[in-house]
Amino acid sequence: MTTSPQQGYLAIPATGKGPGMLVLHAWWGLNKFFQDFSDRLAQTGFVALAPDLFSGKIARTIEEAQQHQSEWNEEQEIPSIILPALDALIHHPAITGDRLGVIGFSMGGYWALWLAQKRPELIRTVTLFYGTDGGGGDFHQSQASYLGHFAKTDPYETAEGIKQL
Repeated sequence: MTTSPQQGYLAIPATGKGPGMLVLHAWWGLNKFFQDFSDRLAQTGFVALAPDLFSGKIARTIEEAQQHQSEWNEEQEIPSIILPALDALIHHPAITGDRLGVIGFSMGGYWALWLAQKRPELIRTVTLFYGTDGGGGDFHQSQASYLGHFAKTDPYETAEGIKQL
């Protein structure tokens, strides 16, 4: 396991090899929850990489998360982080197989969907914990299986948006 604002957090199973899983955090930043989540994936046999989308910034309140999100251009900056992270993961020597899974939480869920559309040849599975749309929702080229987890009521995800997804 390593952590670095430039690289993110990498968790490798005890066997030293496994299928790859990209973990895209929520607007809170790459905090202990997402690091622990990556470690749990490694304990079950996955090589998990959680890129740091916020260069080390961690929000502790909704207000902090909203403030941080307003200070940068997500649509410009995140692709330049997650596309190289995806390439680094697929080429990591610990990876078995030629396709990856991606798990996204809220904002990371949006980007997980985007990634499945942008790089359909590499994404085998997409698991969402909230997060919809994903840059327009054109999944015709996607080859992934999808699993979404949503709350009955959520101020950030409408029932209509979930149904449309």
